[in-house]
Amino acid sequence: MHTKTRKCQKCGEEYSNENTKNCLSCGEVLPIKERKKITFQTIAKIISIVISMGFLVIAYLTFVRDSPNPPDIDPESILDIISFISNTDEGLVNEQMFSFTLTTNIDANATHANIGFDGGWSSPMNRTSDTTWTIDSRFTRAGTRTVTATVHDAYGNTATRTLYIEVRYSEDLNQSVEELGQGELDIISFISSPDEGLVNEQMFSFTITTNIDANATHANIEFDGGWSSPMNRTSDTTWTIDSRFTRAGTRTVTATVHDAYGNTSTRTLDIEVLYLN
Repeated sequence: MHTKTRKCQKCGEEYSNENTKNCLSCGEVLPIKERKKITFQTIAKIISIVISMGFLVIAYLTFVRDSPNPPDIDPESILDIISFISNTDEGLVNEQMFSFTLTTNIDANATHANIGFDGGWSSPMNRTSDTTWTIDSRFTRAGTRTVTATVHDAYGNTATRTLYIEVRYSEDLNQSVEELGQGELDIISFISSPDEGLVNEQMFSFTITTNIDANATHANIEFDGGWSSPMNRTSDTTWTIDSRFTRAGTRTVTATVHDAYGNTSTRTLDIEVLYLN
């Protein structure tokens, strides 16, 4: 193994012990171990490295400071329907008005709600407070009806609840026609006032009247075998609707009335619609 030595420049004696400061023979001071010189370029490089590391530290701290903190997920803030109720869980076809109300948790930030019937027709619910929505509805068919409420939040999350409503015909409707003394469903009259008029100007009022003992439930009106609209019930036996025409010619208007058994009766009018001379 090679051992570094120091040589006395006066007497030539060599020493391997670095701790020896003076020559033991002549007392001359021995040369110290040679050290590398630190140049300006080395100092500049060290300073450059330190500055670069400082910039990296500052950039990291800035990123950490400005990065959004992950939200603390509060179990109470998860979108949920606390309750979904109906004012009654059973009622009569076309008679009973059902009021549905859903309530969400207060800190869930729900935005809107809708209600669906039997997996088909759906309707938005009316917001009555930060956490409640309501809607009123009737049923036109008997049976066990499925009603589903869905609430939404701003993030696309949803929550649902389902009710089952028993809807039945009234005891009278469950009786036979003979027991009721019910007459066969019929439109006694279907009239228009007036029976002719001008395009886009004349307002036509249509009225149908049914026999009083037919238990009619609803009516609709159809124009030229196409567009159809429900009529407004004004009494047990009458329905009305107002309308204008946008095309001239002989226009065909058909009224149809329905009862709880699915029977229908129709009447047709021909209306003369003219352009203004």
